[in-house]
Amino acid sequence: MDVRDAIDQGNLGDLQALLAEDAARANAVILWGDANKNACHPLHYVCDKVFDGTLGTGAEIPLVHALIDSGADVNSHNGDPLVAAASLGAVDVAFVLLDAGARPELLAPGGETALHWAAYIGAATLVDRLLRHGVPIEIKDRQWNGTPLGWALYGWSSAPVPGDRGGHREAILRLVRVGAIVNPEWLDMDQVRADDEVLAALRGDHSDRAG
Repeated sequence: MDVRDAIDQGNLGDLQALLAEDAARANAVILWGDANKNACHPLHYVCDKVFDGTLGTGAEIPLVHALIDSGADVNSHNGDPLVAAASLGAVDVAFVLLDAGARPELLAPGGETALHWAAYIGAATLVDRLLRHGVPIEIKDRQWNGTPLGWALYGWSSAPVPGDRGGHREAILRLVRVGAIVNPEWLDMDQVRADDEVLAALRGDHSDRAG
């Protein structure tokens, strides 16, 4: 039994015992996948197991708390755990990480923030929480030169994205209402033109603002 096995099985007792024996395991890289070619922090690995359904709803939270209590770095690799939680749909994990001091302004290797990913997968509650943390809303990633609002619109207009949480519309409205810059070409997107409230918001009509 190792940390990876304990997380795979959702076995809190075994994980706690392993961490009590050696707290350094809370930050030791986990190797997984074909020929163990994937490597990540234990907090990231928990998010992977939420994403692939290995861990059922709620099973991940005690594991995350156990790792953090043993010294897991919530800002490891320039904020990778929070970006992983946001990109993989592990929203409850993201909330725990934020409560534990995760820095949401840190950039992933592609130049994006956790807010980009939360917007992309339609995790509106996480978008709202990140906005309340004051995450910059106009940071553009390096690959697509996109802002969080652009990512939200792309996620909304495409086929269901990985980790889909279904709240793209709400995420878009939240971002617009806090002042996200709107590119004119977005007004011509089919998804936008079919939704009067979103179209009005993108055009700058905030008379319906609520919360």
